[in-house]
Amino acid sequence: DLKPSNTPALTNLAFAYMHLGNSEAALSSARAAVHIESGNAQAHFVIGLVMFINHGPVDEVRHELELAAPTLPAARRTLDWIKTGKLVSTR
Repeated sequence: DLKPSNTPALTNLAFAYMHLGNSEAALSSARAAVHIESGNAQAHFVIGLVMFINHGPVDEVRHELELAAPTLPAARRTLDWIKTGKLVSTR
């Protein structure tokens, strides 16, 4: 049930839109989730990834990924990759 306050559903929808290549809808859903739950790491991760893929401002990309990094290893790896330019092994 996709209620305006259902942050897990909004975040999942953001991931789905991102994977479908609909950046605008992905950002809209993720930002809606963050508006409701500012600490939503998954939503911050989607925002950072979508902005990165679309060549958004690096400082904003880093900021979003830094908000997600404490609880999401994928966000930490992506942030490290952006900072160093090197892919980080997941092993």
